[in-house]
Amino acid sequence: MPYADMFRQRLSSDANEWLRSHPSPSVVMARSFFSSDAFAPERTILSLAPNSSPSQAMSDASFNIGETHLVWTVAVKSPLEMILTWELESLGLAKGATQLAFDPSTRRVFQGNALDRVPQWAVPLIPLHERYAEYLLQGMVDEIENAALKSGATE
Repeated sequence: MPYADMFRQRLSSDANEWLRSHPSPSVVMARSFFSSDAFAPERTILSLAPNSSPSQAMSDASFNIGETHLVWTVAVKSPLEMILTWELESLGLAKGATQLAFDPSTRRVFQGNALDRVPQWAVPLIPLHERYAEYLLQGMVDEIENAALKSGATE
């Protein structure tokens, strides 16, 4: 069974303006997502995966199309959206994608996931995945809010 989700959170006005001021907010979001404290345990585990790519510090990564970071490969990149694909079929898992997007007009950031299939044994775990995805999104938002605060973007 295929699976897709999308979660969103609203940024403060100051963080929204700070993120909007960057030439590529999608890169800022990817750096924030993958370098967040919330993502740290997954980052450590995935660094051990057989097809994991050693990556420069996520906080400095350029996230150009075709670049691989851990198990994600940048497939689509625009200033406001990035889609990264991954494949863990060698571990008996699926192929999928992670999307990060920003809508400055609504002050919202989005994080979505798609899987080509969910094994029957994993279906009961979907609610846990959804809570975890929201937790990771909050980690990204916290990173963005903190970066905006440190930059002096707040009044």
